[in-house]
Amino acid sequence: MLAVHKYTLAYENWCWSSYAPTWDHAWDVVKNINKPNVGLCLDTFQIAGSEWADPTTASGISEISGLNSEWLKTQSNKSLKTLVEEVPKDKIFFLQISDAYRMSLPLKSEKDEPGLDYQRNELGLPSLKNGDSTLLVTLV
Repeated sequence: MLAVHKYTLAYENWCWSSYAPTWDHAWDVVKNINKPNVGLCLDTFQIAGSEWADPTTASGISEISGLNSEWLKTQSNKSLKTLVEEVPKDKIFFLQISDAYRMSLPLKSEKDEPGLDYQRNELGLPSLKNGDSTLLVTLV
């Protein structure tokens, strides 16, 4: 339907969603659709959020099973290398560079959707607060 009107669709993962939380889940959706006018929207916030961020911790970094930040960075780098190797450049329709502030008080984990609340309320422009934010652009 979109192709008839020469439109494209850029599909984006949402890091705290239940269906496509990572870039590779979104890429699977795009591959399964298999249409030339359907590609990816890669968002630095969504990639970082799905791979190592956690707004319910004081550090802002995932503490699942006691994983340390170096291990998470290594895994994130591996994931981005896989992205570069597997996703053809012509299927990346949009690169969204966004950031988030590190909150002085983390969100409460008992809240229904702490990640979604963080995503809605704490997104900012890249490096807006003099380095208080984390930007993944150097890895992308």
